[in-house]
This record gives sequence, structure tokens and C-alpha cells, in this order.
Amino acid sequence: MRLWEYSGKRIRITDIDGQVFVGFGSHYTSGLDNPDGIPTFSLDPDFTNEYYINFEEAEIAAIEVLDRQEVALCRKQGLSRPMPERVKVI
Repeated sequence: MRLWEYSGKRIRITDIDGQVFVGFGSHYTSGLDNPDGIPTFSLDPDFTNEYYINFEEAEIAAIEVLDRQEVALCRKQGLSRPMPERVKVI
């Protein structure tokens, strides 16, 4: 996956468990720059830069760019809120 291409965009991530997360693609960390050696991608679910959800590359089943209307629809459906156990403040 070319996750770095999603930085700075409104996106929807579906993880390997089928959970859907909507937010702003914050940043990509390559395996070379990550102490664990695993590529990761951070999502800002509330578009506020207050907290992020980090995904290891292998946890992401699908990722897509959304327009503003799609983001609003996802928020109405409750898809912009992460599961609390997945939230990691960095």
C-alpha cells in the first residue's frame, strides 16, 4: 500500500476486522523510521489534531479518499468516532 499518498486527505479506513474509521490522514511513518520496523499511518478522526489513531500497515484492509459530502454522511452515521481501545494519543 502506498499509504503516504493519503496524508493530508479526508479518508475512510476499513481495518482487517471490518471496523470503519473516517478522518484526516495525518502522517505516514515508514518501517525504517519506526522503532518497531513496521510502517504505520495516523488518522485524525475528529479533524482537530487533538488525538490520532495509529494503524500498522497490515491492519488496513482498505483505504479511500472522501469528499466533504461523504465525510458529513459518515459522521451522521457515526463512523467518524473510533473505538476507544483503538485510540492512542501521540
